[in-house]
Amino acid sequence: MLIDPEERVLTIKKAYGLDEYIVRKTRIRLGEGVTGLAAQSGEPLIVNGKADSREVEGRKKCDTVNSIFVPLKNKKGVIGVINLNRRMASEPFTEDNLKILSTMAHEAASAIEKASLYRDVRESYLSTIRVLASALEVKDLYTRGHSDSVAKWAVAIARRLNMSKHEIEGIEVAAILHDIGKIGIHEDILNKPGKLEKEEWEEIKKHPELSFKILHGIKFPWDIIPIIYSHHERYDGNGYPAGLKGEEIPLGARIIAVADLYDAMTSDRAYRKGLSNEMVVRELKKVAGTQLDPEIVKVFIEILNSGEGERGSHNEIEKFL
Repeated sequence: MLIDPEERVLTIKKAYGLDEYIVRKTRIRLGEGVTGLAAQSGEPLIVNGKADSREVEGRKKCDTVNSIFVPLKNKKGVIGVINLNRRMASEPFTEDNLKILSTMAHEAASAIEKASLYRDVRESYLSTIRVLASALEVKDLYTRGHSDSVAKWAVAIARRLNMSKHEIEGIEVAAILHDIGKIGIHEDILNKPGKLEKEEWEEIKKHPELSFKILHGIKFPWDIIPIIYSHHERYDGNGYPAGLKGEEIPLGARIIAVADLYDAMTSDRAYRKGLSNEMVVRELKKVAGTQLDPEIVKVFIEILNSGEGERGSHNEIEKFL
């Protein structure tokens, strides 16, 4: 059980042998019952049969208990309680049991503290992502919906490829920030209603390198900078900025390239209407093996045919953005 820091009550986070309803509904105030007493005092308790210690004497719940209660402590104090129970007919818990469980509780509390610190650091990075994404959205009106859509499809592809949760999060963040370098491109070019001139196109092509300059000083928990830098590389080696080819291109970049092109073709622009799914699939098949990784195109078309991407949004990013 862990202490809810806002309500200051103990709630069950993990249990074995308890009814699911009890797990969901149990809320114990500090000082309430033996579990609450262990949390409040910070001291372990062994209760066998009828309670005979002053701290728990008179508490009816203790009369038929064969239990051990060990507080979870970190540097800031008690954060929860580990509680083990046995049937009354079983052997009572001993001091040796208490020592073993106390060691386990120390390790568990340390792990929980590290996880909490990771969440704090992670939230700091995600705040940076929000600021960067918002800054680009103000300048480039097309970016907001585009980045969200690219993230959704990129996550669907990554899941279909059975990538790890950490890898999926990284691809998702990279998709949100894949065009961040456009902050350095003049907004007259970004928001031009017609097709770009050659010189304007050359300016647009600088945005992966600008993305690198903006992001390289930030130590993200995901290896997203190579992905963002390489998302305009082509599978045949004729892309930019480095002319990478095939699997030289990071997998995340190859995934985002497919999602990016799909959204670009299906979105309405000032100078044209978005293409239908059928037309886009034909175009994707045409450029598979030249512009795009053919295996990822195959996976993506399977996703489109199954409706998987439409049913689910990019849930990993929705957890923190």
